[in-house]
Amino acid sequence: MFGKPDFYMLRFSWFPIKRHILVKRFASWDDPELAEYWDQRKQRETANALSRFRVRVATQQDWVCPICRDHLVNGEELLEQRVTPNRSPGGTRPADLRLVHAGCRLAAHRTRTTQ
Repeated sequence: MFGKPDFYMLRFSWFPIKRHILVKRFASWDDPELAEYWDQRKQRETANALSRFRVRVATQQDWVCPICRDHLVNGEELLEQRVTPNRSPGGTRPADLRLVHAGCRLAAHRTRTTQ
């Protein structure tokens, strides 16, 4: 092993090989008939980046942000939000949480505090 105990070089064999899926031939973002194809592709790529728990939460809510009703995979950061108030116990099950966009959560919080 090259390096010190607290500082060493990484080996390629420590990382699994991840293959990417090729884009379907003649698939264009602008084609309205392929909107479902691109949604499924974005969802699959996001599912690979999220933890298993977050994938279960997102699948439970059909990959839709409950605040803006837009697809969860639109480039925004995803945050976990409790469905039950903080006073109640729990919060470790997928049914107790939901994923929302960071901007949606901020906007919803602002409207709640100003009312």
